[in-house]
Parts: sequence; structure tokens; C-alpha cells
Amino acid sequence: MFFLDCLTGLSFLEREGLLATVIYSNTVDTAIFLDKAKPSYIGGILEMQNDQGWNVWTKLDNGLKTGLIQQEIKDNGENIFDFISKDPEMFKKFVDGMTGVQMGKKSRFLHHRINAFARTIQCCNCL
Repeated sequence: MFFLDCLTGLSFLEREGLLATVIYSNTVDTAIFLDKAKPSYIGGILEMQNDQGWNVWTKLDNGLKTGLIQQEIKDNGENIFDFISKDPEMFKKFVDGMTGVQMGKKSRFLHHRINAFARTIQCCNCL
């Protein structure tokens, strides 16, 4: 419940009830912007980061020691955009992610809450 309460504090969720009777639901903004079934969905960047970004973070120490790129393309010297465009699924996730970023720039919802959410996730991973 701690994680859901964090999301409630960040205004991603609403909460009704206490303890065993608690019910969580999306806020109006969350329902608009973070529902994949809606055209206003802006969470593509989070999905892309989940699929591609964490792998790079696991290699951070090596990247800092060597100064070399830690992306999948490091061994073949290929341009990152050429690499992404070869895989249709990866390319779709990239486009969806960038679309979400652009739509999010128009939405104060994304700017403040997604950044706060990302910081919360980082803190939870450290616990």
C-alpha cells in the first residue's frame, strides 16, 4: 500500500476508505494521460525507458570508467537511429516515447508529476 499511497500523494491516484476497505482509482488527469487505450496517452516514454534505459543504467560503472557508450550499439559502431529503425517494434516504442514527450511538454501534468514519480521509483528501488 505504501507505493499506492505515494502515487496518491503525487495525485496519480485517488483513495477512498482506510486499511482493509481502501479503494484506489485514477485521478481525472491520470485517466486522460496515462490510459493506453486513449489517444491522449503520454506514457510511451516511460515504456521506452523501461525497455531500453534500465539496461544502460546497469552498465553505468563501466561507462564511467571507460567513457564509452553503453547502449546496445556500442560493439558495432552503428548510429543509434539506424539501429532503432531496423527493429519495427523498437522503432514504434521510440516513436511512441517521443510522441509522449512532445505531448507532455504541452501538459503541466506530465512535467511535474512524471518527474516526481520517477524520483519516487528511484527512492523505492533504494529501499
